[in-house]
Amino acid sequence: MSTKLYLKRKRFQLLLIVFLALHPFFRITTLATAQGVPLQLYEVKTTHTRKLGMNSPKGMTFVPGEQSFLVWGDTSSVTMTIYGDPGIPVDVADLIENPLGTAFDQRSDSLFFLTANGTELAKIEREEIGLPKSSRQTVTRFHAGAFDLQDVQGMTFDPHTGQLFILDARKSQILIISPHPTLGFDSGNAVMSGGINRIDLASFIRSAPRGIAFNPNNGNVYVGSPTEQKIYELTGEGKVISVSDISPFLLRNLSTMLFAPSSDQTDDLLKESLYLVDSGNVGTAESRTSYMPHNGNLIADQAVTEENEGRILELSLTEPLALPPGVALLPSTLVQVIDTSNTVWNPSSPDPSGIDYWPLTGRLLLADSEVDEMPRYFTGNNVFDSTLSGELISTCSTTNLSHTGFSNEPSGLGIDPGNNRIYFSDDNLNRIIEVGLGADGIYCTSDDVVTFVNVLDLYNISDAEDVAYGQNTIFIAGGINAEVYMFNLGADGKLGGDDGPMAHFDTRAWGFGDLEGIGYNVDQGTLFIVSSDGSDNYVGHITTSGTLINAYDLSFMGNIPNIRSDVAFAPGSQNPAVKNIYIVSRGMDNDYESQENDGKIWEIALAPTFTDVPFTHMFSKYIEAFHGAGITTGCLQSPKKYCPDANVTRGEMAVFIERAMGNYAPTPNPTGMFTDLPYPGLESFTPFIEEFYNDGITVGCALNPLKYCPQNYVTRGEMAVFLERAMGNFTPTPNPTGIFADVPYPGQPPSFQAFIEELYNDGITAGCAINPLRYCPQNYVTRGEMAVFIVRAFGIPVP
Repeated sequence: MSTKLYLKRKRFQLLLIVFLALHPFFRITTLATAQGVPLQLYEVKTTHTRKLGMNSPKGMTFVPGEQSFLVWGDTSSVTMTIYGDPGIPVDVADLIENPLGTAFDQRSDSLFFLTANGTELAKIEREEIGLPKSSRQTVTRFHAGAFDLQDVQGMTFDPHTGQLFILDARKSQILIISPHPTLGFDSGNAVMSGGINRIDLASFIRSAPRGIAFNPNNGNVYVGSPTEQKIYELTGEGKVISVSDISPFLLRNLSTMLFAPSSDQTDDLLKESLYLVDSGNVGTAESRTSYMPHNGNLIADQAVTEENEGRILELSLTEPLALPPGVALLPSTLVQVIDTSNTVWNPSSPDPSGIDYWPLTGRLLLADSEVDEMPRYFTGNNVFDSTLSGELISTCSTTNLSHTGFSNEPSGLGIDPGNNRIYFSDDNLNRIIEVGLGADGIYCTSDDVVTFVNVLDLYNISDAEDVAYGQNTIFIAGGINAEVYMFNLGADGKLGGDDGPMAHFDTRAWGFGDLEGIGYNVDQGTLFIVSSDGSDNYVGHITTSGTLINAYDLSFMGNIPNIRSDVAFAPGSQNPAVKNIYIVSRGMDNDYESQENDGKIWEIALAPTFTDVPFTHMFSKYIEAFHGAGITTGCLQSPKKYCPDANVTRGEMAVFIERAMGNYAPTPNPTGMFTDLPYPGLESFTPFIEEFYNDGITVGCALNPLKYCPQNYVTRGEMAVFLERAMGNFTPTPNPTGIFADVPYPGQPPSFQAFIEELYNDGITAGCAINPLRYCPQNYVTRGEMAVFIVRAFGIPVP
């Protein structure tokens, strides 16, 4: 370039800069010093970018048409799916001079990026079948010199208007550019047409800002302040709405911020999360704040010298759901804590992630998904065989270093007690692996048979954190989606044969934000689930069809992340006749503290829902199901009792059956059709009783005047009529056979016999005595018996 042409261009740029200061449409918005209200951010998922083949990510953007992220480092670019799984390399890194000066524009379906000196803005359109390819795409370039950018530390688009937001750290400003319909983002035209605004940040961000994100759900802009460890939420005019403290997330080098769809694709598809890219500090010494293992407290200024690799954090602006209203935490008791660290076990398990009970050995089998990443402790083995009291018996390996190596990330473990097959989950590769014992019948020998399926390809299951086996069915804990997935193993009972189809249900609505562990309750045919989210300090007891039965308090375990990784149901270490749950804990993650070694197994005894219905009670599982369906809350709340031997009143019967029919909130403002209602002390029963009448299930106990007699006890004969009518059977089979020796009963209507025999034919009752077969129609029904009858009649899942 000639000296004359150079001076001419500089003169033009100077005139434009002067014009910027004088033009009435080029506004600088000065913010008030008000800092806004605190805004809590909640961690949803963390992806360590070494799993993408990139230790230190420099930038990231979301490509909506691909439902993928484009991530780049110093010399390479890769894609990452919305779930965090690795994608394919993409050759755009050679074009990106400043990774922080990049963003994807949804309106034009194009990738935009600035040169390092900020004088040129370029655009690459997305291909129809893939992400931008520099070698095959035309690059459109816009002159950006008039923007006078000095230190670009972030860029984002408003997907609705197409406005471009550029964060200039040196000026502590946000440049807002409205695109021209035909000329796009040419800086000279933007200045001339008044298509530029600026927001001043210097009045409240006292250090260099980095990272900017536009939230399409509310139209606000979010700006990061790494030194302060804060994120500021601003309106489009620059008013501070809220301030978020991000120090708990232990960010070492915040680079990029952006909004993109939640990785939980099973829920609201419009739900957006805030993603933060932490470039890390590779091979450097630093002082930082870390979580102390087990108690959740913080310690400051911990000097470390290690490779702090990059991460991508997904944060939610919405508080995670807790347990549903009305679901009380039942107590549990800590039996013992087994230390699997190097202070007790050799070799040690610093991060146990999977556990199950193996009846063949009478012991526990554990898998560790992280120990192979810790050279100080890794001896080649990541599977551990332990007694119920915590004595290490033997070890094995799933890694590629072993003769049967198939996974470096055995995140979960389950066992089929019938044929002794072991199932491992791999949340990196989204695989379920089956290990069958060879001819020698011994695990961890050269004749083991390994089979695996990719559940992402087969069933679209991502983040397969854990696996459990029960009833010829594989159950999978889908971590980030907080889903329980299941598929039958088919007639051959083996993985990869005639499996399927897949079914699933959500657990996030119950307060399980990151479903980390799942275990099968072989005694009751149910499941136990746990979440690794710090605040989800409970274990859920659920049916295999997706009903929350109970939740048990685990607050004594603490509330740091990864304290709950998997759960198993096994004989107690002190009394094998009573079964407890065993939960493995990774404690401090090795990605935060590479030298940690704090693995644990927690043995916990669960309490029954009602203090007067122990698990050994003959009606226990029916009463637990009765309560789990929301039909009863018991007869006493403190202490919580059910009174299984008490007789059922007609008032209680109306409430039980109406709720079993799905009517939990009957029509308010009852008409007063029954002259003995409301009954003192039973006022809340009145709406249910009138609904009971309107449904044609009862005609009352007297007609003139019409009465219901809510305090009277219900006989077994009356109960048969009520239940059959509630099931829709108003005209049972005529001409009863007389199968019960005591039916018909003197004084009861003859029609009762047909209803009673129908109840027997429906499999709801087996009578009260067998030889001879009797029904006892005149006997009163107890609350325990009523739970059995209603659970059977309405097909309520039984634990």
